[in-house]
Amino acid sequence: MVPGDNFIDAASIARIKDVQNAMLVREHESPSNFGVVVIRNSHVTGIIEKPELAPTVTVSTGIFSLTPEFLDRMESTELPDAVMDAISRGMKMKAIHAEGWQDAIYPWDVLKLNRSLLARVEPQKGGRIHGSVIFSGTVRVGEGTTLGPHTTIQGPVVIGDDCQIGPGCCIMPHTSIGSRVRIEPFTLLSGSLLMDDVSVGSHSHLRDAVVGEGCSLADHTSTVRDESLFSIEGKVQKAAFGAVLGDRVTSAPFTVFRNCVVGNTVSIRSGRVITSVVPDGALVM
Repeated sequence: MVPGDNFIDAASIARIKDVQNAMLVREHESPSNFGVVVIRNSHVTGIIEKPELAPTVTVSTGIFSLTPEFLDRMESTELPDAVMDAISRGMKMKAIHAEGWQDAIYPWDVLKLNRSLLARVEPQKGGRIHGSVIFSGTVRVGEGTTLGPHTTIQGPVVIGDDCQIGPGCCIMPHTSIGSRVRIEPFTLLSGSLLMDDVSVGSHSHLRDAVVGEGCSLADHTSTVRDESLFSIEGKVQKAAFGAVLGDRVTSAPFTVFRNCVVGNTVSIRSGRVITSVVPDGALVM
């Protein structure tokens, strides 16, 4: 069983897939965000869901190998409770260490997942590429995409289909660009993830940003990586990134997004510095 919002490498799955009643575990720097696992002699003896003070830094990845008998005897719809019930009845749950695992809990975690997936990219050059474009590293360019003159791309980078990029753009490592994206001249992208149908105006600089589908960012837009505290579900979380923009965000020229989370369909009508959290549908004048 694998949660849909996790990244897990094939080698870790291979370790667990043939073991009856086993759990993949991993050390994490913020264990209180997860189910903390207590282990004795390579077997799970306890799971503590999101404790205030974690007794260990080992957490459950939520990835299990379970027998049909375990599923038949489940008395709780909450899997950690069901596992603890089974352990209390004498079942052995083996703890197996995972290697390449990441979970997406907060919006900015998508940037870490993006980096992990880009490490597996195969090079491909599709579309129309001007002879002056400079490539280095692993780069994948989709069909129908146009790369304008004097554009530089340093992989790992993925660019989708039917995009228009350049001239004079610079796309730095760990950047993923969806399909039908338009990047206007003299714009720099670094460590960012742009979804489908995004438009970014000229002379912009996006660093460590997630840009949702259909966003339209005017010229001279920038994101600034900083570190701030965010209150999420009653807990204060510290995170450093540029910006996370929801779908269909529009911004005026000279807008600066500084370590912020912006909701869906937000409209920013005048160039200004945006910080903290902006709720869905907000109009910023």
